[in-house]
Amino acid sequence: MTLYLILLCLFFVAVCLWAEQRRAILLIGFSKSAASLCFVYLAWHQGAMETHFSRLIFAGLILSLLGDVFLLSARRFLFLGGMAAFGAAHVAYTAGFLRLSPFPNFAWAAGAGLTVLFMGGVMVRLWPSLLTQWRVPVAAYTIIIGAMVATALAGGIGGHLALPFAAAALAFAVSDISVARDRLTASDPGSRIWGLPLYYAAQLLFAASL
Repeated sequence: MTLYLILLCLFFVAVCLWAEQRRAILLIGFSKSAASLCFVYLAWHQGAMETHFSRLIFAGLILSLLGDVFLLSARRFLFLGGMAAFGAAHVAYTAGFLRLSPFPNFAWAAGAGLTVLFMGGVMVRLWPSLLTQWRVPVAAYTIIIGAMVATALAGGIGGHLALPFAAAALAFAVSDISVARDRLTASDPGSRIWGLPLYYAAQLLFAASL
């Protein structure tokens, strides 16, 4: 069942990318929603309700599904709703990782340092091209992402968090860059080609690792 759900999700992602190229709006909505339902059901199948940790990860997956639905629309208030849903998903993942703490001080230092370098580099490149009205929301969102990445890296480095979860958190954060480049700058639609598969790979890794 696990392999079947992973392959089914990847199939819908491929369909979504094909539909994006042809601007088939209805097919984009269907395939993207179906792909997201696959990772939610995969997490449920893996026993998402068994521990406090897994329930928080499952909450993050459901919030991500909600964000995916909101981001299907080009309307600003729905896009903000999508950002809020994904921000809440990052918070849920962070809370899940923290259930496994305390992490060693060296792990926190390494995780925070690597996160500052990574997120700082992203913002330096992204900030000049951001549309003015999005700069404050993006700055706030970046802090939330940074907290998740730092916590995931600290847990992974300290040995308290399984490495697939740390990898998934980092992949989720990187996939957010493609959304920003596509929707919040002068537009870079090509970023969807790598951003969408990376996003679903991250969520599948979260779900399959429970």
